[in-house]
Amino acid sequence: MTLEERKQKALEIRKQGYNCAQTVLMVFAADLGLTEGQAASMTSGLGGGVGACGELCGVPLGMAIAQSMICGPDPTKKARTYGEVRSLMEEFASRHNGFLRCRDLKSKPNAIPCNELILNGIEILHKALTKQ
Repeated sequence: MTLEERKQKALEIRKQGYNCAQTVLMVFAADLGLTEGQAASMTSGLGGGVGACGELCGVPLGMAIAQSMICGPDPTKKARTYGEVRSLMEEFASRHNGFLRCRDLKSKPNAIPCNELILNGIEILHKALTKQ
């Protein structure tokens, strides 16, 4: 799937009412061996900064889950997995005033719309996955 196809799919998923984490993981579900339903279930409580607490934004959470699934569960590869996830988080934060927390990303006067966060996250993750 091309980046533009992923972005279009994300906007369609989002219109259905899915949260940011669900949207990101659902877009990459087929690449991860998941159904969209499984991806949606795995991330259903992660919107609004984890259970609407305003903490870590659902977009980087979805990205981290996807990258973790790609790296796999081998504990001997933990350092590599952490490094790859950290790289995604750093790129996301660098695009959004250094923020990863939902409440920071959504605070006025510099609030960033969720769709913009989602599209940026999809771009970052797509780029990372096409390098591997």
